Amino acid sequence: MSFAAEIKREIARDMPEKECCAMAELGALTQCLGSISLQGAGQMQVIYRSFSTTAGKRLLTLLRYYGQLDAASSVVKDPRFGGRFVTTITLTPADSRRLLRRLDVLRRDETGDDVFQGVPKRVVRRICCRRAFLRGMFLGCGSLSAPDKGYHAEFLVGDNARARFVQRVLEMCDIPSAITQRKGEAAVYIKDSGMIARLLATLGASRAMLEVEEMRTRGAVKQQVNRALNCDHANLEKQVASSRRQVDMITRISHLAGLTSLPKDLEALARLRLLHPEATLEQLGAMLSPPISKSGVQHRMRRLSQVSANLRTHTPSVSKEDAP
Repeated sequence: MSFAAEIKREIARDMPEKECCAMAELGALTQCLGSISLQGAGQMQVIYRSFSTTAGKRLLTLLRYYGQLDAASSVVKDPRFGGRFVTTITLTPADSRRLLRRLDVLRRDETGDDVFQGVPKRVVRRICCRRAFLRGMFLGCGSLSAPDKGYHAEFLVGDNARARFVQRVLEMCDIPSAITQRKGEAAVYIKDSGMIARLLATLGASRAMLEVEEMRTRGAVKQQVNRALNCDHANLEKQVASSRRQVDMITRISHLAGLTSLPKDLEALARLRLLHPEATLEQLGAMLSPPISKSGVQHRMRRLSQVSANLRTHTPSVSKEDAP
């Protein structure tokens, strides 16, 4: 089972506590899965089709329990879609008109005729209804990638008007999103992991939200560890390169003038560096007698560098008394 299917099963377990929320969710499912078939003589019939059995069961429950509608359902395997099971729910013409009026899709004009209103906006005035609406949209046309495969939540709503409305509802829940076109259909998508976690909390998918948050935490810790390791690796490379330069410098002095020609403090440090090429400056300072600090070692290394730079084929022009 995919991660999105698990989320749909999770959010479909709890029934709406209020009738207004049930109608908001039912309105969203109608926008995603419903179609209107004109029967002639002013009659119409609402037909729902869904590839998700979870969404189909949820829709049937909302229609029968909250809508008090006589809904007929069937599940068949459709060879046109790779043998996937398709849930079909059909309402009678009378129930179809009754439902569309309750959802504010139809409204009577001054002459008493029903007029289509487009996307209903009244159903999302309350915070609880906004959450129910988004829950229905996710059940009907939502998808979400597994956290270990990247962060991408999407509502494939179909047309631009619905996409803008879904985007507005998300913004009312403090969830920014964007709209794109995919195969001629409008899709509202979210890429930010924090906003996806907020979306799951809004949908009531607490288990999935915790899974996403855990993956986000792991990712943040992994990034911090990688940065620390990269920093340590870079520092180690710098230390090795610096030690190699110092060994080469001291070896040059030894070949051209001999280490005994150096002042005692520089000679002691030079011999320690040759014996311990892997040691840090702090460790070299601790090995000296008496011990000196890292800055003291750096000062002596600079003096050794000056001696090496002044050497040609003659002995260094440094006196034994030259001490810091």
